[in-house]
Amino acid sequence: MAGYPLLLPILFTAYQRRLLHEEGKRIWERLLEVETMSGQTGVPVMHAKLLHALPTSRNFDRMTKGVLEVVQLAAAWVNYTEVLLSAIEAIQESMRHINTTTPHARLDYVEKAESVMVEYLEFISQRCKVMLSELQYYYKRGQAQMTALYNYIAKSDAQSTLDISTSSRQIAAASRRDSSAMKGIALLTMFFLPGTYAATFLAMPLFDFSNPSGAPTVKSGFWIYWAITIPLTTIVLVAYLTYLVRIQRRDRLEDHKIVRRLNEDEKGRSTHAVHSADAIRMRSRGKGAVQQLDDAVGRRSRRHWKPRSLTQISIDGRGVRETRFT
Repeated sequence: MAGYPLLLPILFTAYQRRLLHEEGKRIWERLLEVETMSGQTGVPVMHAKLLHALPTSRNFDRMTKGVLEVVQLAAAWVNYTEVLLSAIEAIQESMRHINTTTPHARLDYVEKAESVMVEYLEFISQRCKVMLSELQYYYKRGQAQMTALYNYIAKSDAQSTLDISTSSRQIAAASRRDSSAMKGIALLTMFFLPGTYAATFLAMPLFDFSNPSGAPTVKSGFWIYWAITIPLTTIVLVAYLTYLVRIQRRDRLEDHKIVRRLNEDEKGRSTHAVHSADAIRMRSRGKGAVQQLDDAVGRRSRRHWKPRSLTQISIDGRGVRETRFT
C-alpha cells in the first residue's frame, strides 16, 4: 500500500472527511442549543447537557447570533463538501488511467492496491454525500429557526406595542377623569369666586357700616387700595406677556438655526455635486487643465526672465490663460 501513487491524496481526503464529520457534529449541537434556548421548536431536548439552555430569560441578541452562526457555517461546509466530492471524483478518474503509466514490473502490485483503494475511496465518497445531505438539512433547519425567531421577535414587539397602547388608553381615561374633576373644581371656584371677592372687598376697613343714618360711608383712604392694586396687576400682566414673547422669540431663533443648518448642508451637497461634474468635464477633454498648466509653466520657464516682469496663469472653464505684466 505504501508504494501506491495516489495513497497520499486518498489519505488526505480521508482526513478531510473526518474533519467534516467533526464540524457537522459541532454545527448540529449548536443548532440544538439555539433551538432549545429560543424555545421555537417542537423537538424535545434529547441531550442532558442542553438542559442548561432551556429558556428562562430569552437573550435575543445571543439567539440571533447563534442561529446566524449555524446558517453561515452550514453554508460554508456545504460548499467545502462539494469541493471535496469534486476532488474525490478527480482521484477516481486518475485511478482509471494509472495502469497505463505504471511500469509492467509493478503492475500486479498496483492492481492489488487499487482494488482496496477504490473501495476505500468509494466509502469516503458515500460518507461525504451523506454529510452533504446532513449539512443541507442543518442549513434549512437553521433558516427555519431564524424565520421562527424573527417571527417571535416581531410577535413580542407587537405585544409590547399592544401593551403600550393599552397603557396609553388607561392613561387617557385617567386624564379624562382628572379633567372632569378639574372642571368640577373650576365650576365650584367660579360659583363661589364672586361672593368671596365681594365679601373680602366689603370686609376691608375702608367702609363704615356703623353710620347712624344706615348708609355705608367710604373712608378717605379708599384710594390707596386702587393705587396699589391697579399697578400691581399691570406689572404682573406685563411680566407674563414679556416672558411669553421671549419664549416665542427663542423658539423662532432655534427654528431659524435648524433651517439654516439644513440649507447649508443641502448647499454643500449641491456644490460638491457641481464640482464633481466640473471635474468630470475637465477630465473628459482631450487635454486636461492640469496638463495645460504644466505646458504654460514649461513655456514660461524656457523663456528669458526679464526684470520687473510678472506672469499670471489662471484656469477657467475655457482652459488655461497666461497674462504677462511688465
